Amino acid sequence: MMRKKWIYFLIVLQVLALAGIAASHYLTLKIGEQVVLKTEPIDPRDLFYGDYVTLNYEISTLSQNLLGDEDIEQRETVYVVLQKAGDVHEAKSVHRNKPEVTNDEIVLKGKVRWIDEYSNILTVDYGIERFYVEEGTGKTIEDERADKVVVRIAPWGNVVIEELLSNDG
Repeated sequence: MMRKKWIYFLIVLQVLALAGIAASHYLTLKIGEQVVLKTEPIDPRDLFYGDYVTLNYEISTLSQNLLGDEDIEQRETVYVVLQKAGDVHEAKSVHRNKPEVTNDEIVLKGKVRWIDEYSNILTVDYGIERFYVEEGTGKTIEDERADKVVVRIAPWGNVVIEELLSNDG
C-alpha cells in the first residue's frame, strides 16, 4: 500500500513539474517585457524535432570591451544589459552578476560559449537560438529572410521567442 502511494506521489510530482514549465512559458509570453533583436536565420531540419530555424543574434557576438574590468571564463553565466536603439535592442554592457538597470534597459541572462582573445570577441548563448516552426514552413521562413525576432523576457529571467519579423516587418 505504501509503495502505491509513492508511485502516485511521483506521478503527481512529474505532472506538476511539466505544468510548471508550461506555466512559466505561458506567463513569460503574457507578462514578459517585449524586446526586438536583430538576427539572421538559418533553416536546418531535425528528423526528431521537425522544422526549426537556427537564429544567430547580433547580441550573440560581443566585444570584450563591454565587460569593463570584469574577467569572464568560458561556460560562465553572464548578464547582458540591453538598451533600445531605434527599433531593436542592442547590448550595452556585460556583467558577471545581475546589475541594476534603468527603466529603458533590460537584462538578458546568457552563457559564454566562446572567448576569442585574439579578436577581442565574446560569444554568448541565450537559450533562444532555435525556433521550432510548423512542419514544412522552415524553408518559407528562410526565404522570407527574417532579420528580427520578438522575444519576451520575464521578470524572473525566462526568455521566450514570440515571433520572427521579416525584413519589412
